[in-house]
Amino acid sequence: MDKVLILGAGVYQLPLIAAVQRLGFSAVVVSTPGSYPGLDVADEVVLVDTRDIGGVCEAARRTRPCAVVTSGTDVAVPALGGVVDALGLVGVDTETAQRCSNKISMKECLAAAGVPIAPGDVNGPSSDVMETAREIGYPVVVKPPDSSGSRGVVRVDSPEGLAEAVALARSHTSSDQLLVERCLLGTEFGAQAFVVGSELQAVYLHDDVLHETGVHTVPVGHTLPCSLSPTSAELATLVVKEAIVALGVVDAAVNVDLMLVGDQPFVLEVACRAGATCLPELVGLVGGFDVYEELVRLAVTGFADFRLRGNGRAAASGHLVFTSASGVVGQLGLCDPAAASRPAYLESVVLDVSPGDEVHGFATGNYRLGHVLVSASTNAIASAAVRLAAQEVATSIKIGSAHGQQESD
Repeated sequence: MDKVLILGAGVYQLPLIAAVQRLGFSAVVVSTPGSYPGLDVADEVVLVDTRDIGGVCEAARRTRPCAVVTSGTDVAVPALGGVVDALGLVGVDTETAQRCSNKISMKECLAAAGVPIAPGDVNGPSSDVMETAREIGYPVVVKPPDSSGSRGVVRVDSPEGLAEAVALARSHTSSDQLLVERCLLGTEFGAQAFVVGSELQAVYLHDDVLHETGVHTVPVGHTLPCSLSPTSAELATLVVKEAIVALGVVDAAVNVDLMLVGDQPFVLEVACRAGATCLPELVGLVGGFDVYEELVRLAVTGFADFRLRGNGRAAASGHLVFTSASGVVGQLGLCDPAAASRPAYLESVVLDVSPGDEVHGFATGNYRLGHVLVSASTNAIASAAVRLAAQEVATSIKIGSAHGQQESD
């Protein structure tokens, strides 16, 4: 049986593993050791840190896969590029993967191509960050160049908070450089794009739901189709295409974060992988196809079809389930398979935790308890329904203290 190498074993790789197996391939999962759910369902496990490009390439040479894929994670993309080059597989090469995984290289490439991005500058250890922020104008955003999942990304509204933000950003990077950018104020949204060969085959714009953690915002949900005006959506699609061409992305899903300021869309970041937070599932619901299966077909054959099929839902929305409490999971409530009923408007509920698991108050996407999906006739109905569904599911999960005292979220 032909093998497909899957980089990562977390919750965002589980549907990818299942798709590989449905299509008749052996799922070889590469992951750092830990309690990751993908390790339990893989056909073969290779315990190598996905950030170790040399180690992952050596594992690929041993296992001889016909394809390499990942989803929902930035940290594995450079290793994916390394394997593509080492074995001559379909996908982004090392140079492109590295370019898209470092915010400094990415911004330099986009700026050189004239793609609209936030004004900013790079600061090394001896640079005057205060002067850079003053020149750009507050509020600013301080970013580590190589972090993922909003880790270490901090908005700063005044000079008084800058030193603390710089210290936090530096704690999330191995680089001696930081990005300081103007904080764009507008409507944040995104795009899930698909490139087959060098052809941009499809772009799915989506609304974002953001959660404020105190130091940064974390995306916790998305809705398709996007609520932008037709004119803004057309311009955003053009900007996405310009960014993908500038970065040289081929044979990949591309996740693009954008901000609409007035009538102008700006590119915030570009990632050479399928998005997290339910995005492949939502694109599949609206598009009428299985995104994960098409990603596998693309990696194996170089051909795939990510275009609308005409049999999808009119609108779909997904939202993470999370808690503000830390403790141990007790009763599952609406997520319990034995529960008498669930809200009728839920399309699906996916739970990542079980009774007895320790959980933490939400700070990043890694602290999710699960997610809910809803489909509806319009964007507005879907987005309202999914927020209600996520809240009802979350409040039905009982979180107890380490000493057994029961609390609810």
